[in-house]
This record gives sequence, C-alpha cells and structure tokens, in this order.
Amino acid sequence: MQLPQTYDRASDVVADGDRVLVDGPDHVHVALTASAAAETGERLARAAMKATQSSLAANENAAE
Repeated sequence: MQLPQTYDRASDVVADGDRVLVDGPDHVHVALTASAAAETGERLARAAMKATQSSLAANENAAE
C-alpha cells in the first residue's frame, strides 16, 4: 500500500451554521458536525504532538 502524499499547508476551517467546513489540500472538502469537528481537532492535536516528538527524537539521534 502506498502512503498518501504529505502536505505542509494547513487546512482552512470555517463554521457554517451548525457545521464545520474543512477545505484541505488536494481538493479535500469535508463538512462535520460541531461534535465531530471537536473530536477530530483533539485527535489531530494529539497526533501532531506525537509526530513532533518523533521528529525531535530522530533529530537528536542523528546528531549523536
């Protein structure tokens, strides 16, 4: 299985009435309920923190 392309541009996010619209790279468009958007945001934040920690650890190991 091929890994998806990695993007370095953040998605645009706006509230539209009772939903949250996400416009991401590669023509990704998603409409979420407020609850789903909040949970997705929390999951993204946790995953971003783990990825940052992994990157920092890899950089430290490369410097040794």
